[in-house]
Amino acid sequence: MTRRPVRVTVAVTATDLIAKRARKAAPNETGGLLLGWWKGTAVVVAHAVEVPDPDATSSRWTRHENTAQSALDAALPDPSHPWLG
Repeated sequence: MTRRPVRVTVAVTATDLIAKRARKAAPNETGGLLLGWWKGTAVVVAHAVEVPDPDATSSRWTRHENTAQSALDAALPDPSHPWLG
């Protein structure tokens, strides 16, 4: 099976938020969720949501399912696109 590359377009607002949250968390790691949709064979990332890990270190961050779900639930009521998920 041949795999084809997937084109990913990330909105500037998402990259700005990622950079801002990374600077704030430094020197520790942080992470989160990317929200968007498929457009044909490409992925459009419209939003980023931080999912905090209070135990993160400079070399480790863990996505806790309940915290991630809460962050996703909080982000989805205000989507800027009907396909967002």
